[in-house]
Order: sequence, then C-alpha cells, then structure tokens
Amino acid sequence: MRSVVTVTPPTSPHATPDWAEKVLEHRRKLGLTQRELADAAGLTQQAVSYIERGGGVPRFTTMVRLARALGTTVESLFPLERAPLADGEPARQVPPACLS
Repeated sequence: MRSVVTVTPPTSPHATPDWAEKVLEHRRKLGLTQRELADAAGLTQQAVSYIERGGGVPRFTTMVRLARALGTTVESLFPLERAPLADGEPARQVPPACLS
C-alpha cells in the first residue's frame, strides 16, 4: 500500500488555505501591491489575487516564481506534506500542487 500526499482543503467554504495566507503575508511584509508582485513573478495581477484568496493550488512553476519574487523558499510558502510508504520506501516530499 502506498501513501498519498494531499492538500488539506479549508475546513469551511469561507476558510483560506494556509499557503494563500502566507503568500499574502509575505507580499504585505515587503510592501508590494498585487500588481508589483505579479510583475516580479511574471504573473498577472488576477493570478496573484486568485492565489491569495485560495482559489486554487498553483502549479509548481508558479510556486517557484512567487517564492523568488518574495525572496523566500517554495517550502516556506507551500509546506510539503510527508506520508510514509507502506512497502518500506522512505517518505517523499512533494509540493501538494504537483499532485493536481
């Protein structure tokens, strides 16, 4: 039996995922507007807004762009989840968005 790495959905329809709040928090700490972050990351302002609202899990390449633009790591914005494999293989760390 293999384990699965998953993204935990918000507990209510109005809850924002932790990673969305982290992106917003990092952006605000740097004093950037959504437009400025979008320009630095090579995204649209609408994409940044959607991500900050928790509208969808971004692709890994988008995670990398955001992390670089915010001067941080992908893992600090999008924590990896570990799950052991039943057949004795070591657990693998996979960004949750890589599974979608």
